[in-house]
Amino acid sequence: MYKLFSTDKPIKTKLNKEGYAVVGIYNSTILRKIKYKVIELNLPILSRKWEQIDLNFISRNEQCVDNVILIKKYLSDGKSQKTICELLHMKSSNLSQLIKRKNLKNKKEKI
Repeated sequence: MYKLFSTDKPIKTKLNKEGYAVVGIYNSTILRKIKYKVIELNLPILSRKWEQIDLNFISRNEQCVDNVILIKKYLSDGKSQKTICELLHMKSSNLSQLIKRKNLKNKKEKI
């Protein structure tokens, strides 16, 4: 199942005393993907459990990945760090940290 939802770590399962498989998934990204798939396949669900999964929630890690992609694009377009902060609604210190950690320095070719 973890290959289906693009995660590096396998989802841990165990058998309970009655012989049923118990699965615990705590990653909101994976849960959201599973919920989309369940809706797509029109599977029966217990609504009291599935209503707790917000399909619009974006975790900080997912937002960071999206921001890194945009920062690379903006830097290659020659935008200043101040402009990038305004476009992404980020603090300049957070942007500087991302640029440093992900090695996103503007690598324009010199002619």
